[in-house]
Amino acid sequence: MTVEHFSEGESRLSFDGHNFFVEERKSDCSTICLKLAVDNFLQVKQMLLEKGCQIKKEYGEKDIIVQDPFGICFHLFESASPK
Repeated sequence: MTVEHFSEGESRLSFDGHNFFVEERKSDCSTICLKLAVDNFLQVKQMLLEKGCQIKKEYGEKDIIVQDPFGICFHLFESASPK
C-alpha cells in the first residue's frame, strides 16, 4: 500500500490500482468512508436504502453520503461515463 496523499483531514492510499480514503469526520459516521463511483446512481441508491442504509448528507442530485446499518459510511456518486 502506498500513501498517495496526506493532509490534516484526509489521506489517500493506493494498492493494486484501488484507492482507499481515510477522512476525519465530525459526524455520526465512522472514520472509514468508502467512495463508490457508479454508473447507475438511482438504482444503487434505492438498493442501499432498501437494505437499511440512511442518507446522512446530500452534496448534489447524484452525490450523497449514506451510512449502512453497521455504521460504515459510503460516499456514493455517479461517475462520468466514458464517451
